[in-house]
Parts: sequence; C-alpha cells; structure tokens
Amino acid sequence: MGFLRSSSSYSSALKWLGFVTAVWVQSISGNNYTFSNYSSALKSLMNLNQLQLNNLSVAKDVGKAFGILAGLASDRLSTPVILLIGCFEGLLGYGVQWLVVSRTITPLPYWQMCVFLCMGGNSTTWMNTAVLVTCIRNFRRNRGPVSGILKGYVGLSTAIFTDLCTALFSNDPASFLVLLAVVPFAVCLTAVFFLREIPPASSADEESEETRYFAVFNIVAVVVAVYLQSYDIIGVKTGVFAVAFASILLFLLFSPIAVPFHAFIKSLNRGEQDVEGQIQEPLLSSEIAEEKEVIAVEAAAAAVEEENLVGERKRPVLGEDHTIMEAMLTVDFWVLFVSFLCGVGTGLAVMNNMGQIGLALGYTDVSIFVSMTSIWGFFGRILSGTLSEHFLKYMPSSTRSNKESQLIFSPDPASLERTIRKEAHSILTEHNNSVSLDSAQPPSTQTPVPSTYSRTALWTDNTNLPTTDTLHPTSIDIPSQTSIDTEPRAMVAPLILVRDNNGDLQDHEGHLRNAARQRIDAQ
Repeated sequence: MGFLRSSSSYSSALKWLGFVTAVWVQSISGNNYTFSNYSSALKSLMNLNQLQLNNLSVAKDVGKAFGILAGLASDRLSTPVILLIGCFEGLLGYGVQWLVVSRTITPLPYWQMCVFLCMGGNSTTWMNTAVLVTCIRNFRRNRGPVSGILKGYVGLSTAIFTDLCTALFSNDPASFLVLLAVVPFAVCLTAVFFLREIPPASSADEESEETRYFAVFNIVAVVVAVYLQSYDIIGVKTGVFAVAFASILLFLLFSPIAVPFHAFIKSLNRGEQDVEGQIQEPLLSSEIAEEKEVIAVEAAAAAVEEENLVGERKRPVLGEDHTIMEAMLTVDFWVLFVSFLCGVGTGLAVMNNMGQIGLALGYTDVSIFVSMTSIWGFFGRILSGTLSEHFLKYMPSSTRSNKESQLIFSPDPASLERTIRKEAHSILTEHNNSVSLDSAQPPSTQTPVPSTYSRTALWTDNTNLPTTDTLHPTSIDIPSQTSIDTEPRAMVAPLILVRDNNGDLQDHEGHLRNAARQRIDAQ
C-alpha cells in the first residue's frame, strides 16, 4: 500500500513537472516571430532587395504550414520523439543561418536559404504539437487555462529572446541566432525526460487543486510580462543593470518549478494521513478482495468491448477527442482553418516587416517594437483561454452546455452511450481498484446519506460494499436546472449511485444514461 501511495504522489508531481517543462518549451518556441531582429543582416550580407527578403520570410512561414505533419505524427509517435524531431530540425535550420550571419561560411544560394528558413519555422510546430497535445490530455478538465498559458508563453518567447539578447549581447544578430539554435535544443532535451502522458484528475479535490495551481502559473506569466514591459520602457540596457535584468528574468522563468515540489509534498502528507486513518480499520479478507478485483476486471472488459463496438458504428461528436483525420472530416475544423488562414496572415506580415518599418521611420533599433508586440500578444492569448474556461464553467446551462446538451439531448443514443461509458469506465476502474487494494467500511458503519430529497437507502448485508443510494433521476442536486428536471414523471428509471472514498456519488452502472435515453424516447 505504501508503494501505491508513493507511486500516486510521484505521478502527480511528474504531471506538474511535465507542465513546467512544457512552459519552458513554449517560452523558447516563438522564434518564428523574431525574423525582424536579424532580417537586416541577411539583407545586407546576401545583397537582397525588399521583395527577396519578403520571400525569405514567406519561406519561414511556409514551414509552419507543414505543421500538419506534426499533427499526423502526434497520433502515432510518442511525445519525446516529436520533441526530438523539433529540436534537431531547429538546431539545423537556425544553425545554418547563424553560420551565414556570423560570416563563418559564405552566403548560401538563395533557394538553400529558403529551405533552411523553412526548417527553422517548421521546428516550432513539432514543439508546440508535442506540448499542447500532451498537456491537454493530462488536464482534460482545464483545457482552457492549459491552452491559454502555453500559447501565452509562446507570445512572450519573442520578448524573452529579444530582451535577453539585448541585455547580454547588445542586440547582435549573430548572437541572437545562436540563442535561437541552442536554447530550444537544450530545453527540448530536458523536456524529453519529464513530459509524459499522465492520467487526468478523477476527483473534485484534484480538479480544485489544478485550478489553484493554474492560477499560480497565470500570476507568474503576468509578472514576467510586466517585468519585460518595464525593461523595454526604462531603456537602460547595458552594464550591471542588464546583467541583473537577465538574472531576475531567468529566476522568474524557473520559479514555476516550485509547483511540482509542492504537489509532491502535499501528496505525501495526504498519503501518510490516509495510512494512519486506516490502521484502525479491519483489513479486507482475501476472498472479498479477489472477488472485487474480478468484478472490476470484468466490468472494465465489458465497458471496453462495448465502447469498441459503438466506436465502429459512429464517429465522435463535438466535445469528444478526435484524431487528426476525424477532425478533418468535420465542418468545424475547416471553419477554424480558414479563419486562421485569413486572420493570422495580416499580423505575420506586419511582424516580419517590423525591421524595415522601423528603419523607414528612422529607428535604428526596432527590438523594443518586436518585444512590445510579443508582450501584448501574450495578454490576448492568456485572457482568451482564461475567459473561455470561465464562461464554460459558470455561465447558465442554457448558454454554456454545448457538450452536455449534445450528449444528454442528442437523438443519437449510441454517441451518448459511448461518451458516458468512457467516463463511467474510468471512474469504475479507479474506484474498484482503490476499494480492493485498500480497505472498506464494515457494515456497521454504513449510514444513509442525509438529504432533503426523497430517497431510499439500500443496505448490503455482510458484503462490505460502499454505501449506495437509490435516487429518482430528478432528485439530483444540479446547480442549474435544465429541461431534464421539469418533467419528473417522464423519468421513471431508478438511479443507483455509489459513494466513493471522497464522499462523492458516482453513477457506476450507467443508470443516468438509461434515464436520459428514456427521456429522449419519450420525446
């Protein structure tokens, strides 16, 4: 049991450590937006006109268009492999550009430079895909904050690179390209060892804990953004002040490492309290434990088999996980694709030509404009993720329940059954494993659940099973009433809920699904 407790603590800490490394990867993966910092050097060394320089920036952006390859690979390759592809491709692409700008080699032919810029641009798509896909799978209940934080750090990465290079290397283009080649390579190699897929939160306490930790990440990100903005406004970028700025910035970027340590210590303390509390409880007999293990395995096998059969008949609906090919068969995917294609291009055109715009206006150093564009892009990204999650969670059900309404009131019971089976199977497996491996309450300690609703307690004699309640489906305490509550007589199926170790009621046997199906059939 002690091994299982320590394993659970290690898993929780590893999930947050992986998210911290994901933040670091995103902090250095926005190098596609830094072209203005060294475009003038390329233009003078290669004797390019403005049209040729623009075509080089287009080649860089075309590399991002090949990000579809990273998306396809994410369904077949592991996260470390995707990260390694991205870091080696970036090392080669930006490394060759550094060799040219530093005059280590003679300028390459124009078409070859286009190829290497394309490789540099494509490298970030592999990093972003590995990080986003893995973290969203690890934090399924907090997808909005996850995407907002990670994409926000992508926006900040341009300012981080620009200000660090300005502080340490006086904004030298060759030194800047060294940073673009080496730093992402080193950070991705670090992330390879820690970024893994970990089972997501399965209880309300874990979800609440995730929300608090994400608030910490948001605060740190905002502090970093304000700090970078202050540095740009002050304008003192040499001497001891510049070194102090770089040191404090690196400290802020490393500070989120405290989150996994806190999660690990908290999990250990919780595990010790659980062990102390169970010393006084009788252990399960081997026969009951074996019987419950068999029941859990059979239930899990049946759920998986039925899930596979249903999956063969129906594609996933909006709100479920899609593979890249399943997503490409939906209208929603192509609406988003066209929106990005038309909307993002204008911003990229301005950012790629920021250097020439600044020179035309009489500014010899445009790094402050590049940095400020990055910082305010960060605020837009992080607010979009946070606000969207807020509206999804706290808006009334009539306006926020896109997924819920499609599942509960969908005319297709197969999709409804498959989705609920997934969640019920996950909860059932974890619950039965914990009950069979730890200890259960004796029959004398089982009491009916107090409530203001009418319900009948079902007692189990000499079975040591968890307490169960029989509820009418309409007596469930839901924060926002929906149309499923307005006609209780149409819902005639009984609902048996099982109380888990955390005191929460779980619908293990899918009775709520059956009740919802009866409601649909009645309509």
